Amino acid sequence: MKILFDFLGALILSISTTYAIGKIMDFSIKKVGIVRYIIAILTLSVYLIISYHSTMIFLRYLMFIFVIPLILISIMKRQFKESFVTSFLAFILIAISELLFAIFISFILKTDIENFYGVLIGNIGVAIILLILIKIPKLLDLLKSWLEKISTSKRYYLIALIVTLCFSISIVVYINYFDTTTRLRFILSLIVIITYTVITLFLFNEKNNSSKIQYEYENALNNLNEYEKMLDFQKVANHENKNQLLVIKGMIDKKDSKVNEYIDSIVLEKSEDNEDFLYRTNIIPSGGLRGLVYYKLLSMRERGININLDISSKVRKIELEKMGVGLNKDLCKIMGVILDNAKKAVEDLEQKNIDIAMNYIDNEFVIIVANNFEGDLDLNEMDNIGYTTKGSGHGYGLALMKQLIDKNSRLYNKKNIYGQKFVQKVILDLK
Repeated sequence: MKILFDFLGALILSISTTYAIGKIMDFSIKKVGIVRYIIAILTLSVYLIISYHSTMIFLRYLMFIFVIPLILISIMKRQFKESFVTSFLAFILIAISELLFAIFISFILKTDIENFYGVLIGNIGVAIILLILIKIPKLLDLLKSWLEKISTSKRYYLIALIVTLCFSISIVVYINYFDTTTRLRFILSLIVIITYTVITLFLFNEKNNSSKIQYEYENALNNLNEYEKMLDFQKVANHENKNQLLVIKGMIDKKDSKVNEYIDSIVLEKSEDNEDFLYRTNIIPSGGLRGLVYYKLLSMRERGININLDISSKVRKIELEKMGVGLNKDLCKIMGVILDNAKKAVEDLEQKNIDIAMNYIDNEFVIIVANNFEGDLDLNEMDNIGYTTKGSGHGYGLALMKQLIDKNSRLYNKKNIYGQKFVQKVILDLK
């Protein structure tokens, strides 16, 4: 009978655990298939039953964060790092659920927790609390956010930190369940787990934020360097214009018949070089975007990049300044990232081509930037922090852009690859 109770308890806890993991990783029975889902539950149940009879309690908890990834990788076909981080989050949830159940038994039912632990009713209680916790919307959103941030981080020392945290929690649980029945220790253990978890994730967020700040600082510094180059270019251009005016004055004084021909050649050169370019970018709505795009295009042209600019006259009617300072600033940041990445992608190629199009369609401001590229691009990984094809020290621009778009309900971003062209579309809803 005890074996039957153990099996039922393990099965119930496995079902609730698999469900909780599915909510965190955003998969369901429909997505993975009922067969895989059942196999995962039964595999976890078998592990729990074996661990009940052959493993010390703190080792059982510690092994949990290694068993769950094996199940997720082999049966659910998930990625290793994502699976490992999810097992850590599930571990925390189950540990908190067990401590809450222990507190409930001790304070409400006024009985000894050892009468419940490891039997059917104990697992049912833990499973119910686990399901309640995972149904809390803000907690679930927080867990999903942690999963994304930690699993996309390139800082592998976090894995060692996670194992250390789990080991510490396992020992705390072991001491409280088997060395004493003091009720206060359950409360203190719960506080220790929550505090330790919050501190760990807070330190990670601080590290991640410092990387983003470093990226923005380096980006701003690069922009300043480009501005300095533009200023130097304008100084040279002004000096050249002055010399040309002196030449024209001299030709007029000498009544040189070729003065008109000389002036025409200068006008044609300047028109081809600047005026058409300036006129087309002047159609772009003001508010920061026009200046940003014009400056970025000058920087591209200086590097010998071929720019195909197609801006519809319809965008003249768009008034970005009325959209609010925050949205306008975010749009400029997003376009800065896209244009910088396009420039970096082509600057070392033999063929350097960037296409930029802007249009106003159905109350939407549509911006398309396309560039040719070499090598491989992974659209699924592109928004992850640290993803780059440029080596270490890069890879925060697209992740920053994704965060800006996620927080703005009026901004959308679509990415596609057509042959050897990478295309990004940014849509601003003007309704």
